[in-house]
Amino acid sequence: MSAPTPSPEEHAVRLVVGKARVTQVEAMEGRTLFPSPDFSHWPPFERFAETRAVGTEMPDPHPHVREGVVVYALSGTLWVYDEGRHCTVVPPGSVTVLTAVGKQVHDVNPKPGARAHWLALVLQLPLGTDEPKVPYQMAAAVPEAGPRPGIKELRLIGDRGPVRSTFGLEMRDLTFEKSAEVDVSVPEHRTALVYVLAGRARVAHRDLSAGSGLLEEGVPDLSISGEPDTRLVWASVPRPT
Repeated sequence: MSAPTPSPEEHAVRLVVGKARVTQVEAMEGRTLFPSPDFSHWPPFERFAETRAVGTEMPDPHPHVREGVVVYALSGTLWVYDEGRHCTVVPPGSVTVLTAVGKQVHDVNPKPGARAHWLALVLQLPLGTDEPKVPYQMAAAVPEAGPRPGIKELRLIGDRGPVRSTFGLEMRDLTFEKSAEVDVSVPEHRTALVYVLAGRARVAHRDLSAGSGLLEEGVPDLSISGEPDTRLVWASVPRPT
């Protein structure tokens, strides 16, 4: 990592860049940006991981309390189970958000016998977050209207949908069809994450390759450039108070 894990009480400009930890177990390959031995926590972000796996017949639901859980199906079909082992089918290109104020139980598993590739992001919910009427949402990613030249941009989560977040999360998927650069505005009170799925990118004057990510606070205009066929996701969320 290029800098130590920050303290949530500090509010200066802070950047942390790191490479995901790779794990391989039988029919599963994972890349975990955090938590890892080098980087444990960046509130309110708790976990960010990329997984490729073949589905099994045995789901293993686990609990979440005061957490927001995002799952983005990049390819293949996911089966998401709740506490009663009821299954929601999540097609590729779709994003789900579980808002677990009280205890909510779920599991993510590719369709049994089939391969899938997905991202998972877990955030700690602010104290006082209201229990939503609908704790679980799912929708297909939506192309951004008025696309940026040379960039295919998909809206995943945010005020402009397709999924709305009760805890202020914004999330996008960017694919660079040719070499291009874009500036992303990050308000002062927010924290941002950029993760490269494929190719090479330069973010806030830091070079990132596939499986690398950057976390930042206090950078109002996040400069992102990518080579052709680079794909990345970015997310921002209000900073804990």
